[in-house]
Amino acid sequence: MFKTSKAIIVGFALLATLTSADPLDQKRTGVDGEATVENLTEFFKPKELSPFTSMRIKVMPDRGTRLIFPFSLTDENLKPTLNIFNANSSVFKVTEDEERITGQPVLDIEYVEEPAEIQRRFKEEGGFRPILGQIQISIGGYYIAIELESTLKPNDVVPNYVFQLSEEKREHLIDLAVDRHKQALDMEYKARFDALDEEAEKRTIKYVADLIAQDPETKWIKVEEESADQQISLYVERFEYFNDRYGVIRFEVSNQSGRGMEISDIQFIGLVDEVEEKIDGYSNCVDWLEKRETRQCVFVTQNLGVHRFNKMETVISGEEDSWSIVW
Repeated sequence: MFKTSKAIIVGFALLATLTSADPLDQKRTGVDGEATVENLTEFFKPKELSPFTSMRIKVMPDRGTRLIFPFSLTDENLKPTLNIFNANSSVFKVTEDEERITGQPVLDIEYVEEPAEIQRRFKEEGGFRPILGQIQISIGGYYIAIELESTLKPNDVVPNYVFQLSEEKREHLIDLAVDRHKQALDMEYKARFDALDEEAEKRTIKYVADLIAQDPETKWIKVEEESADQQISLYVERFEYFNDRYGVIRFEVSNQSGRGMEISDIQFIGLVDEVEEKIDGYSNCVDWLEKRETRQCVFVTQNLGVHRFNKMETVISGEEDSWSIVW
């Protein structure tokens, strides 16, 4: 529940970012509050953003062009992260400075050819001939191919291209971000639990080693009893006490029937003056027993008072039957 809730909160945060990152959402307002872009296309030209987007941009010296995205370019939820390839970096420049990109939804494209070079080409070529370039941008599953062309005509230049997402694509982007964050949380928690399991296993092995190194206090029982239907035989050999913390009952279970049986549970119950007390613990004897098979078993408990019981009852449960043996 915590994982899912946290992922949803991140989704809402991304939704807020997507909503606020589009300046046209706040500036394109016409009659009765209806959205309109006619009066802004001179400075802000909308461009639909799809998984594979292509466009042509004309760039003029001293008049850069800005690409405005509907999300932050450094949003940690966008995978893969921002990648830019500029095929003609001597003439065209794209913002790649970390300080200018971090937390921002914009990229700037500039025509940086030296004025002297422009004048030289203008004279030698009998007029201005445009220089071509290409920029490839990829981020968050969107791939944008941009053809660049230099120009000296101000009217050719669009100062801002505003990438827009349809509502469906916007929701899809949010869903992807939520899914990625959930996966990241799942991996993080799995790593933590794996580390805890590993540490617990190391401590368990150390503790078992300490117990094995000790000589347990032993109380011999050597009692053998059969179930009423003579299908099951129980032989209890001894009690062992380790470190005043754990008790072990060593016993054998024999399948005296003519068919195999599944042992699903074994319980030990202490009897004192006709009052029953269930002994909590674990037995390794929960298994399949072939016909006429005898299995050596142990029952481990932290109840060290088994010696005070007048009698003990062992309840052996199978898939269909159960057997109660008092000893």
